[in-house]
Amino acid sequence: MDLLSINSRVAVPLIIVQIGDYSFGLYDKTKTNLEINGRYYAAMKVTYPNYMESLEVTKVNGTLNSYVLTIVYPITQNDDPNMMDKVFSSVSSSRKIVFTYGDCATPSFMYRNEEAIITNVKSSIDIASSKITYTVEAVSSSLVTMSGTYNFNRYTNKKPSELIKQILFTKTYGLQDVFYGMHSREQVEQLGLILGDDRAVTIEAKKNITILDYLNYLVSCMSSQNDKPNATEKTTRYVLTIHDDTSGLLDGPYFRINKIYTDAASSSSIDYYQLDIGYPNKDLVVQFSVDDDQSYPLLYNYASTVNRNDYVYRIDDTGGISEIYSPSFSNSNQLYLTTEADRTWWSQLTQFPIHATLQIRGLLRAIILMSYIRINTYIFGKPFNGGTGLFLVTKQVDNISKNGYTTTLSLVRVGKSETDT
Repeated sequence: MDLLSINSRVAVPLIIVQIGDYSFGLYDKTKTNLEINGRYYAAMKVTYPNYMESLEVTKVNGTLNSYVLTIVYPITQNDDPNMMDKVFSSVSSSRKIVFTYGDCATPSFMYRNEEAIITNVKSSIDIASSKITYTVEAVSSSLVTMSGTYNFNRYTNKKPSELIKQILFTKTYGLQDVFYGMHSREQVEQLGLILGDDRAVTIEAKKNITILDYLNYLVSCMSSQNDKPNATEKTTRYVLTIHDDTSGLLDGPYFRINKIYTDAASSSSIDYYQLDIGYPNKDLVVQFSVDDDQSYPLLYNYASTVNRNDYVYRIDDTGGISEIYSPSFSNSNQLYLTTEADRTWWSQLTQFPIHATLQIRGLLRAIILMSYIRINTYIFGKPFNGGTGLFLVTKQVDNISKNGYTTTLSLVRVGKSETDT
């Protein structure tokens, strides 16, 4: 599917913000009669309130989504200059804010009701123009998962996915109150929000860690059943993403565990978007850059030449000496052995060395984060190898303003198939 196949390039950028009982940025389109030279003609009256200046939404896998909203409040003789301060004070206890943003011309691609918590409000007064500019910073409502720390035991033979489900449905950690879109265990299983195709591994103990950080740690410990138990490099990697949508299928925020395949480029079962950079999309692709990380060849080739110990030795419960395969280059600095999380780190370093940044003019399809994009880069009609291949979206930044809509994607190449040039 062509990533830029939709005809509309955000003809009508839309930002709606709800703070407590107040709503701003509503789009009003009503029928009316227009008088011209004494004659009346049917017309449409469109009203765009001018409070909403811009909205920047940043989504990164494994972290809280963040929002930066700019509001310009013009003040006339009849307006209350303290009106916005009263609005913000009305939610001082909950700090809840709800964003809806997208394109009125393509309602099927409109984002719906993303819930967040206000973390900061800055104001700037322009006396000459009689206006106040407010910059509102907010993050996912799941911010509350970072408020407390817990201690977790060590497990020697347990699937991380099972432990994630156990934590999700245990009231002690309050995840059901934060991710209330996941209240139904049956729906979580049916939609595959928490993949369960990993194997039982050793999960190290963690102390004084927030519940969100622990969830990310458990995801890093997930190892596919198709990988060898002691393999340093994995063929599959799992990633946690947080979704703030409160009006979708789940009617509330939720998190999802996504799976990345290192051989995705050669797989025929992977669904992906298609994008040609260069002609004919030169006017739609604002910027594309490739960061060719050299860490992989340096570390990989060097590690194969140095004299290293691939095994560590521990005394087991019976007093005997056990030999554990644990290459020194991937050892944990604290435990002096290669943990499951260390294998995930090494796989990330060696399997996904090429990163890129793509900026596109216009609204993309909703929830592009963690989607695959096959990019073909042409310079004077000739393919550029470094910018060609199958990429995975690891970060998405949407910027909506009166000037239009742009999306900036951070990409990582997941492999190169035989058909790539």
